[in-house]
Amino acid sequence: RAFRMRAFETSRAEWRAVVGTAPSHYPGCGVDCPVALVSWWDAVYFLNELSESTGLETCYILRGCSGEPGSGCDADEQSCTGGFSCDEVRFVGLDCRGFRLPTESEWEVAARAGTDTAFHSGPLLHTSREPLDPNLDAIGWYSGNADAAYDGGRDCSSWREGADTCGPQPQGGRTPNDLGFYDMSGNVYEWVWDYEGDYPETSETDPLGPDEGQRRMRRGGSWSSPSQFCRSGFRFGNDPSFKSEGLGFRIARTIP
Repeated sequence: RAFRMRAFETSRAEWRAVVGTAPSHYPGCGVDCPVALVSWWDAVYFLNELSESTGLETCYILRGCSGEPGSGCDADEQSCTGGFSCDEVRFVGLDCRGFRLPTESEWEVAARAGTDTAFHSGPLLHTSREPLDPNLDAIGWYSGNADAAYDGGRDCSSWREGADTCGPQPQGGRTPNDLGFYDMSGNVYEWVWDYEGDYPETSETDPLGPDEGQRRMRRGGSWSSPSQFCRSGFRFGNDPSFKSEGLGFRIARTIP
């Protein structure tokens, strides 16, 4: 079915306006940088709050919740677990008209934009951090090109020759795909709805992933990832309470 998805990853300014916290590191990147250090639970909380604030139905029913949404990690931690979480979550379903996470299949359809190569811009030509992969360099920020043009980036001098400090980047700095989506490869990984699991052996329509599980999927790679982790088909799961300075999310919505 048809769906909408934001052209950009959710920004720090958007997060602050809805939740009121500032979980991300690297303040020098600015408010247009993607929000990070948010868990899967933080993301679904944000989306429910955004739906309520705009008069839309909420897409997630959360029960037994505790902790502070968007509490982030300590300043010296690149990742952590904990903070806000719930005992139970139920997705209202794809008929929901509010804001939600994309399903994994929706995310990949949007990322590929009709292509079947490693990136929507072409094949993977160079693995890891160097030499620079020209197809990824054109469309995304990864460990091969994410030099920090601001104070306070992470020391990445050991990553590649000539590197100094690296970090996340403001939105819109690389070429979008043919559907108009930016940063589907790199900058920050993006949480999706699905539990971690193998793809089914037969085709499905509007799949929602496994019915149960322990980990949730994230897609897309980040500014600190080597090039092969930024491929359109790369899949990775984490505990839903996991938070990383290279992990955020993107907003989706079923078209009414």
